[in-house]
Amino acid sequence: MIKTPLSAALIALAAITAPVHASARTDNSAAPVRIVDASDLDLTTADGKATFDRRLAAAVKVVCAADEPSDLP
Repeated sequence: MIKTPLSAALIALAAITAPVHASARTDNSAAPVRIVDASDLDLTTADGKATFDRRLAAAVKVVCAADEPSDLP
């Protein structure tokens, strides 16, 4: 169970917006994916949770940036 507010917020945001972004695609390309590894972290500690939150936030930035149109005027 995720107990940190940032993790919970990011997962909720992904769950809410995923169907919207998926239905907005018209080019049939694969959705961007970023794997966040937590196997080396102890998520029962504050440091482990903070490290995971940073990794998750960085992955969200990469995935969301990949989904933005770059050719807008």
